[in-house]
Amino acid sequence: MLIYCYFLFEWWYFTSYGVSFIEQVLINFIAFVTGNDSQRINDNSIDDENQTDYDHSIVWRNPLSLFRGSEYNQLTLATNKEPLTFYDMNLSAQEHQVFFTCESDIDHPDMEIMLTAWRERDPEIRIKSAHKALEKNPGCAPAYILLAEEEAKTVAESWLFALANLAD
Repeated sequence: MLIYCYFLFEWWYFTSYGVSFIEQVLINFIAFVTGNDSQRINDNSIDDENQTDYDHSIVWRNPLSLFRGSEYNQLTLATNKEPLTFYDMNLSAQEHQVFFTCESDIDHPDMEIMLTAWRERDPEIRIKSAHKALEKNPGCAPAYILLAEEEAKTVAESWLFALANLAD
């Protein structure tokens, strides 16, 4: 009976956080035992030399095989449920920020607006932020990408919107 309870817990943990509980515990335990964590615990800073493989989180494959934006919106309207958990949304936002921004974008007001737009859960606020970024810089590519994802009703519309605006 205990094994069934554990499998139920493991299934819940994996569906909630996207990673196995045992895997998470083992990674943290092995890092502690091998001493990889001691530097970060003592000085609370992370630099490139101290980063290890487990510092980077990867967004796992899309369980519903949906194209971000247009198909997510269709599913939300049809089922009245969010297709992504809060955890998945944060991982997705981190991946977008890493992929679409760099250190030289820090002083650009349009890119600062887009950094907050990627983290926003409400599509209307994301769209308003993208339009605000385009007012500051009409050539802001991340804003066009976000608008292609959020304003299009289908994947084909999304691709056409992105191609039309990014080709200029």
